[in-house]
Amino acid sequence: MKRKFNASIVAVLVACCAIFIGSCSKSGDDGGSGGDYYFRFKANGATVDYSNTIKQAYYPGTTSVNTTTTGVSGFSAIISATADINQVLRNAVSVVMNGDAAFTTGIDYTTASNSPLALMNFGYYDNSGKLFVMSKSLNIVNNPGSATVRYSVINDDIIQGVFSAHLYDNTLNAHVQITEGEFRVKRKP
Repeated sequence: MKRKFNASIVAVLVACCAIFIGSCSKSGDDGGSGGDYYFRFKANGATVDYSNTIKQAYYPGTTSVNTTTTGVSGFSAIISATADINQVLRNAVSVVMNGDAAFTTGIDYTTASNSPLALMNFGYYDNSGKLFVMSKSLNIVNNPGSATVRYSVINDDIIQGVFSAHLYDNTLNAHVQITEGEFRVKRKP
């Protein structure tokens, strides 16, 4: 018998990231990165590309890394993108990570037990609005999904890297395989 996991905390985090995406607008300055931003992946083998979000006056991803919050130990990173800023609960991806050490390049941040992360929530809303999630957290029941994020560039202007995930819906009966994920997005200050 498959057990259900409580996805309410993950859903709230994904929704918060969606709101975070909506609050960030393009200023017209490409930050010296040349403006070639992208956010794309395959979902169950089908290509998904959120890179055209820049045409909506928003960057194709809103990303922060190595942020700290008063009263919370460690460092946080958020990677988020959506196909349509006006419909953030469809065609959207968000990843929230927290760890004790600053995020850096060349390290696989995963849901594995030996990962340096204390928390990783990965959410994907498909075209119909169905939420698929994976969570690694000490405070909630984890689902059987998995995810990996690896940064190749972290500087003052951009964040670039790759990602993959195996995500489930809240019944654990439906899943999606995210492969060949790659992003190059403007870093949110």
